[in-house]
Amino acid sequence: MYSGINNMHLYVNNTPLYFQEILNSIHLPTKSIYSHPFLSNHLVDESAENFKSFDFKYVSFTRPKVYGYIKWKKKGRLKRKIAKRIYSVNRVLD
Repeated sequence: MYSGINNMHLYVNNTPLYFQEILNSIHLPTKSIYSHPFLSNHLVDESAENFKSFDFKYVSFTRPKVYGYIKWKKKGRLKRKIAKRIYSVNRVLD
């Protein structure tokens, strides 16, 4: 914000869990007053009308979420045997 860069490109490796909330927190002004990082003895109040937000011209997802068919890895014979025993032990009638 203080360097004067206007156009930025946002790269997202995976789909984050709270992506919408992260973007909202970037674009909203802070409620607290803090000191300016480059000017000494200067306080910044973003609640005023002169708030400057980031402007992302491009957003790129490098590994987006897959919505198609996903082939799951099969379990081995031992894991199937253990899972069968756990299911039979935990089968309780109410």
